[in-house]
Amino acid sequence: MEGIVRAAAGDLRSIAPADEPALVDLYLEQTGPSLGFLMTLMGQGRCQGWTLAPAGRPVAAIWFSLIDAEAELLDIRVHQSSRNRGLGRQLLSLGLRTLAGMGARTCHLEVRRSNAVAQRLYQHCGFVESGCRRDYYRSGQTREDAILMTLDMEAAVADEYSGD
Repeated sequence: MEGIVRAAAGDLRSIAPADEPALVDLYLEQTGPSLGFLMTLMGQGRCQGWTLAPAGRPVAAIWFSLIDAEAELLDIRVHQSSRNRGLGRQLLSLGLRTLAGMGARTCHLEVRRSNAVAQRLYQHCGFVESGCRRDYYRSGQTREDAILMTLDMEAAVADEYSGD
């Protein structure tokens, strides 16, 4: 699979409760789940997060839930000053490989229909559209669809190591 890149795994580390202050800048934009919500889920053992921190400074974060062999991407963020450098793709790839090593076989996500950049990233990493939740997101006075996407992680890992 072309989308799972070989990145510097040493830059990826698990998020711990003490990391919350360092992650605040990533969550200044009010889109998606709040940092407090994700930290609460992690504290309850309901999700895991990783941060990409070259030179020790978090520039991106990703959060997944994992139940048995099914993962769900809850959130992915790249600091505004670090966007358009491939860090989102790198972080997603590292996160997916880490989850595969933990036994995940499938990963699900949802994305706003209007978020074409994120949809291209997910497609590049092997996700395929698997459904739609009509009028799922509220945006002011309007509503927007959520596109559901799924990744067969066993096939993705096999493609990565076959050189495809």
